Amino acid sequence: MHQLWMIDDVVLEIVEQCSTAREVSSLGRTCRALFPIAMDILWSGKFSIEPRAILRPLGAPWESRSAGWLQRPTPNPRQLPLKERMPTWNLLKKVATQLKIRRDHGTHKEEPECDPSRFTFYVERMKELELREGYFDDTLWIDTLTLLHASLFSGSSAFSGLRVLRISVTCPSTLITLSSYPWPKLTFIGLRIQGGYALPSEARLWELFVKPVLKLPRLDELTVMGGDWGSTDNDPTRLLQSVCSINSQISHLRFEYVVLHPESFHMTPGFRNIRSLHVIGCSWHVSECALELPHLQRLEMSCQILEREMIDIMQAINAPVISHLILSIHCAPSLAMGLEGIKELTSLLANRYSSLQHFYYYEGPIGQGQEVESRSLEGFHPLSSLPLVDLVIVSGRANFILTDDDLDLVTRSWPELETFIIRSRMEDPPRASATFRGLVTLSLRCLKLQILGLAVKFPSPDEDYSEDIPKLTVQSVKELNIFRSPLCDPYLATALLIRADPKLQRLLYWGGDNVTDGPWPASFPPYSDAVFPWDIHQANQEQEQVNSSYMAHSIWWAVKHPSLRYHLENV
Repeated sequence: MHQLWMIDDVVLEIVEQCSTAREVSSLGRTCRALFPIAMDILWSGKFSIEPRAILRPLGAPWESRSAGWLQRPTPNPRQLPLKERMPTWNLLKKVATQLKIRRDHGTHKEEPECDPSRFTFYVERMKELELREGYFDDTLWIDTLTLLHASLFSGSSAFSGLRVLRISVTCPSTLITLSSYPWPKLTFIGLRIQGGYALPSEARLWELFVKPVLKLPRLDELTVMGGDWGSTDNDPTRLLQSVCSINSQISHLRFEYVVLHPESFHMTPGFRNIRSLHVIGCSWHVSECALELPHLQRLEMSCQILEREMIDIMQAINAPVISHLILSIHCAPSLAMGLEGIKELTSLLANRYSSLQHFYYYEGPIGQGQEVESRSLEGFHPLSSLPLVDLVIVSGRANFILTDDDLDLVTRSWPELETFIIRSRMEDPPRASATFRGLVTLSLRCLKLQILGLAVKFPSPDEDYSEDIPKLTVQSVKELNIFRSPLCDPYLATALLIRADPKLQRLLYWGGDNVTDGPWPASFPPYSDAVFPWDIHQANQEQEQVNSSYMAHSIWWAVKHPSLRYHLENV
């Protein structure tokens, strides 16, 4: 690794072509061979280093992109004016000549000083280290373990300034070296254990992690990942019991595809002190015990569980200060939660979680050929007693009938709303839908509303809305999602939206037949279809413009050509 510093031609080329530390950093991310060279140049003192420009040490995700000076398009000299051609030709000839001289060793240059301690100098000043054991990071992992071994044998203090350490392991043996190192100034350790790999039949995977994990100086964040949905072999109870008993400072627990027996570790100090609990695809075995979580602020659950099981789990969790609740139910449509089950669940939430402010509820899609169920917001009325700031309801198996009266109730129940999204399957043609007047009322009363998404019935060109909809100036809506709303005239709809929401920055129209079409505000990271069938991810500009709906293209065209909105003057 250190022999790369002897390549003086590469170093000189980088110094000449890169003008800022950001370009050097981008170049170092292109391949592993250039990483130590760029790292050495950054710490040589030639460039003024900004915090954002520094390479993430050793655990940086390698991105397939080149440096900024390589991305600049080089103009064709024949396309330039005559007076600009000669300087460009002379410059290209000069660069080519210099490269040829270097390649032929025509000039004598002094050998650069090769000091292996420069790498240690950089390591001693690192504040954050991320190690991921995997196919693409074997080189970095081995280099780091080698450095730690050398540091232990020589008595030196490598990584003496490290504050944050994140580790991702798949085998217990690779964690032994990391747990043996003293780590003098660490303030945060995040550990991710990936199970499901082949081990000797007499050995139990999770028990082998107990000893090295307990040797870590501290543990603030723990992620335990199993192999498949509710497999009986993925039972990390002993590991969780040992870890949560020793590490009382754990703040975040995340479980994926494992079997949970909370009654075995629910009284440990580490489990009682957690602030965030994330459960994906796990089999819960909640007995008569109550899970006392006095500091829990965020709970995320996405499981293949039934209606009764979800209610039993929420009854067992006692979290008086919880503010974020995200529930995702993915089960057979015949076992889905109906209106009475939703009422019971929301009544339980209203009675037990008075501090709840952010509520997200997701339901999986129905199978082909099954009838769409029609619902109203009646099942969520018990939540009106809570001070909700975010309310997001997504259903792939039901059709939520939202009217102007429902929007009026929403504005009176939650005047502090900042995010309000109702997305479901739609009947064709829809029986009832909120009108544009209801949309304006919602924007007018909820002055803090920034993200809004619902199905709206827009007026036809024959209807006159100019007298009923004044020009508003106090609205704060910045992102508006319109789901399967028939538009008779996209120009009129655009003019009305701009008039009702003058601060609108992003307008998304989803005209597809499926609730899974198009991007969606990111509440969950994108996992497998079995867990998140809606393909949830952050909407970006490219995805907005590639929308397949004709109406969406019409709206974007009307927004980009304001002079052609012929209805704007009449509204």
